[in-house]
Amino acid sequence: MQMYRTSIVNAAIPMPIGPAESAVIRRGAGVNWAGGSALGGGRSGGAKTLPRSSLGRHFRECGIAVLLLAVVAGCDSRSADPTTADSVAGGRQASFSRIALWDDGLAELCYYDAVDEIYGVPRKYTRIMLANREWLNPVQMVKAESPDLAGSGSLPVFKTNIIEEIPTENYNYRFMVTIFLGRPELRLEKFAASSQEWCGTTFKRLVRRHDALRIDAFSYFENEADRNWSLAPSSNVYPREALFLLAREVASTGDSMDLQVLPRLRSSHASEPQLSSCILACESAPRIISVPIGDVRVKKVTLSNAGGGWIASYDVEAASPFRIVAHEHVDGLHLSLRYSERRAYWDRTRQSRFYERGNAP
Repeated sequence: MQMYRTSIVNAAIPMPIGPAESAVIRRGAGVNWAGGSALGGGRSGGAKTLPRSSLGRHFRECGIAVLLLAVVAGCDSRSADPTTADSVAGGRQASFSRIALWDDGLAELCYYDAVDEIYGVPRKYTRIMLANREWLNPVQMVKAESPDLAGSGSLPVFKTNIIEEIPTENYNYRFMVTIFLGRPELRLEKFAASSQEWCGTTFKRLVRRHDALRIDAFSYFENEADRNWSLAPSSNVYPREALFLLAREVASTGDSMDLQVLPRLRSSHASEPQLSSCILACESAPRIISVPIGDVRVKKVTLSNAGGGWIASYDVEAASPFRIVAHEHVDGLHLSLRYSERRAYWDRTRQSRFYERGNAP
């Protein structure tokens, strides 16, 4: 059976993981694989260890699932692009945007221990970042449900959602961000962000048109209200939230990126879009860091301003699929990876291994 090797030290698991073979673990706990480090809660406490019989059955069934997946992928014309192979000419590893994993029909879900500031106070919560391959209808700028790839002009994209619910003293702040980046070139095509709390709702949308990047904002605050702007349709303009995907590409290729970065659009306020010249670059030497999911070999990707000043760092898994393992930003945001899974989150029959049914974070 072919094994997909993660960069979690001493852990090798078949990917993608199928339906859970054991009882659903409580939020924040993990499943220990016999003899190896934990995937999803190495130091979280209370982790459930699978018995050897269940472990063997899990590996056998996952092997069958991987084999069936390979057959299905081979019959799917949408995954026929040879540039999506896990390795390319010369034997070097494929970049993040081209790995074949994205054509498996599943989504990557990563759960983070997060700290961010609201009202000047650090708040602890769980952040979810999910990513999967989709197609974008370039006329309506929405997901193409049944793309005719031969003639419709549908754009292959990465869709990334960032979901957050942050508690404060009297009510919770709820944020959701959706990003569409073209695959494999990672050009920004669309961005949407919403904020809800008990005082009101704010919504922002950025859409690429042939002549401009158009931004619309709808805020409940006085003197903000409904506003719109246009930016030059440059290919290196990105909202800050999209840099999580770009950092994965930089870590996988080693090539730096010169960017024009918008400030955080995930916010209850709407403000004038101010572009900042930034550089996203990767340190050459990998290292091992400890996070709730375990000890992980990573490459550090750094975001700096034009003068070289530090803005943020992204610790990216050193091997495919180059997940974000940890992150910190000058404004106080901190992320540490607690758990990761691949599943069809839209399929209500497929239960998460991270949270109990009906209790999503």
